[in-house]
Amino acid sequence: LKPLSEINPETNPNYVQYEFMDGVRELLADSVPSGYVLDVVDAVSKYLARKAGLSLAEFAAVLRNPQQVGDGAIAENISYFATMTAQVLRRLGGEYKKFAESLEGWSVWDYNRQYGEQTDRIYEANLIIIGEGGAGKTTLAKKIQSSDYQLQNENSTEGLDVIQWQFPIENGKIFRVNIQDFGGQEIYHATHQFFFTKRSLYILVLDSRRDYTDFYYWLKLVELLGDNSPVMIVKNEKQDRQREINERQLRSDFTNLKEIVSTNLGTNRGLSEILAQIKHHITNLPHIGTILPKTWIEVRQALELESRNYISLDEYLKLCQDKGFTRREDKLQLSGYLHDLGICLHFQDDELLMETVILNPTWDTDAVYKVLDNSLVISKQGRFTRDDLKQIWYEDKYATMQPELLRLMMNFKLCYEIPDAPKTYIAPQLLTPNQPEYAWDELGNLLLRYEYEFMPKGILTRFIVKMHTWIESQSCVWKNGVVLSKDGARAEVIEQYYNKGAICIRVSGKRQRDLL
Repeated sequence: LKPLSEINPETNPNYVQYEFMDGVRELLADSVPSGYVLDVVDAVSKYLARKAGLSLAEFAAVLRNPQQVGDGAIAENISYFATMTAQVLRRLGGEYKKFAESLEGWSVWDYNRQYGEQTDRIYEANLIIIGEGGAGKTTLAKKIQSSDYQLQNENSTEGLDVIQWQFPIENGKIFRVNIQDFGGQEIYHATHQFFFTKRSLYILVLDSRRDYTDFYYWLKLVELLGDNSPVMIVKNEKQDRQREINERQLRSDFTNLKEIVSTNLGTNRGLSEILAQIKHHITNLPHIGTILPKTWIEVRQALELESRNYISLDEYLKLCQDKGFTRREDKLQLSGYLHDLGICLHFQDDELLMETVILNPTWDTDAVYKVLDNSLVISKQGRFTRDDLKQIWYEDKYATMQPELLRLMMNFKLCYEIPDAPKTYIAPQLLTPNQPEYAWDELGNLLLRYEYEFMPKGILTRFIVKMHTWIESQSCVWKNGVVLSKDGARAEVIEQYYNKGAICIRVSGKRQRDLL
């Protein structure tokens, strides 16, 4: 523990407040059962609500809106509880993480209380353009940036391109948009998880000359990974070929679907309407206008002036210190906020990745695709070694960060290290689609079939990475299936995409239920 105020000979020890040393709270939160953590949060919530003369419902509302608290002393107590609770719940993930994010306003309130800080408001958001390869996403991105852009034979986007766009808004401020243009090829779908965020507007582009666009896949992806952020559909009517879609059905299935707009990007027909709708929806995202301390803005601006792709955590912390920050948790809160906005990437849940703040979000995805697109890795069906990575990541911008980039790929379940083959890895999305031959005892099997209304692509390859230590002989694995073996039981897990996505499992041998 460390005291929150200076201690001198006259200090009454009964009135000294203490805080955990940096990192201790996180270690405690990770070492106790989540149920115990939630019990503590519940008990403290009831105590503070009672002390403030509020019902639990009123207390929950106050937690989400600091401006509702009039009493400064009560607000200070709630602020401390909200900030600490957010830190703990964020580590539990899922719905708890979402609730923790709703408490962000207290971090700003507490920061302003401590430092008497002037404030500014945020007018910035991501515009994420998605769709099948060749649909016209890159052309649309460049037309948004400048309507004078002339059509060219664009190369397919490899991974992610980011384009900056600005426009004035009614209060005289400049609204900044980070246009993110995703590669539509299936091999690039694996890194969507890096960038799909809730503080974004999405555009699904379809090529009207093609008969099939998997609307359900893309819209469901936004619903899940983008936290149901608003999405527009742009029908790219190349050569003025029109295509009807079942708008009524889509709107009944996806409440976040906004406008469906047609355009011919060759003639700019419909472009002005697209721009108007983008400006309307992106300026009405929930976080727009959020009050932030000016020092937060100053740190962000300093990061933007950096020409490097990444800086160390120590450099980032020193920058914050130079801008007036004193508490480590405030500095990390800001990097987490900038991470959510897609301005930088800071993976605070991993000890190795925690030590680097990535300033150029395309730097790491480009590195990933250098591996997944490498002809040697593809020819070896996803197998590569550390020595291969030295050849792939030979450029100066990657050479000294190879361990971090490899950890990033492993953390996002893009590859795994083969047991008993140190420094050798498999990227399962590049495995052969051919199922290998193996014997199977079909007597007394446990059978299970999971059917999905929506099954994200890559779910099985991520499962393979997660369970790779149990792969039978480290050879019974292919792109759409795997055989696992543990304690005398065997499980065959196969992914199917027919009418609906399904995972089919059959288990044989001893202790079947334990393996299942």
